[in-house]
Amino acid sequence: MIELSTMFLKRLFLLIASGIIFFATFKLDSLNPVNNYIEYTPNSFDTIFRGGNNLVDERIKIVTVTYSDITSVHLTRGSTPTNALVLLGYPLTNRNRVYSTSPIDFLVNESHILVQTYNTRLINQEVIIPFNTVTKGSSMCPRISSTIVEQEGVSGRKKQTIEKFYLGEKYISERIISEVVESEPVTRIITLSGASDLPQSVTQLGPRCDYWEGVVNSLDASDEEKQWLRFTMRWESGCNAENNKSTYKGLFQWEPCLWYRLYPNDNIFDGKAQINRTLEKIRFCADPAKMWPGVYKKYVQTYGELSSRYTCGYL
Repeated sequence: MIELSTMFLKRLFLLIASGIIFFATFKLDSLNPVNNYIEYTPNSFDTIFRGGNNLVDERIKIVTVTYSDITSVHLTRGSTPTNALVLLGYPLTNRNRVYSTSPIDFLVNESHILVQTYNTRLINQEVIIPFNTVTKGSSMCPRISSTIVEQEGVSGRKKQTIEKFYLGEKYISERIISEVVESEPVTRIITLSGASDLPQSVTQLGPRCDYWEGVVNSLDASDEEKQWLRFTMRWESGCNAENNKSTYKGLFQWEPCLWYRLYPNDNIFDGKAQINRTLEKIRFCADPAKMWPGVYKKYVQTYGELSSRYTCGYL
């Protein structure tokens, strides 16, 4: 009788112990999503991770959080990286930036969440506003032109409040919070004088070989000189005293800096002035082969060398 009672008690103990172990195993398994996905979940992985987010969100996930350079591992039921941080008690403000290996709207198991804190500093500073320079007139040769200052330039001033952003001590960016102009800049005005003639400053004749050849023929000059003048102005400018298409200007295509250095009071677009100054230049032994090289080469092929090149010692 005693033996039967002992056997009954043993079986009862084993039954109770088995129930406790089963209950503990079931409870533990319900908290561990990995086992459920593999052994007990009738749904596929595709259903769980793509269509069953609510099922995953209810499970405990392991996350690694790095906050203020301190890394910790946590268990959380958070559904998103930000939600997990809030549930874990991490303070978040608009100065924090959250980066995660999970998507922004879904927390994956074993994610790493990085929280970076941006510090700001407000700086008040005075800024110089540079003045602009306005130039009146134009010059074909600024280096020999005289500059007249009509109005001196004065820099303006303004006060700014700047908010600078730092990640730790590393500068990231900045923005202007406020700006007050205390004084506006005063524009500097200058006027160029000299070498500033325009084609419109002379009578507009255009390409008129008949007119300018008539002027040449009326000169007190040798036939050879007149022949060379007619030939050169025809090939250089097409007999157009207002020619302004390139660096060189006028009837004989003078270089402006040379012209205004030698003849500061003569208009480079004045055809008669160019005829007289060009003839004068040749008579004072200027070398046409250097001043008008391309056209002079054509002249030599047509008429031969100018006698002045012999008398001036060039040949």
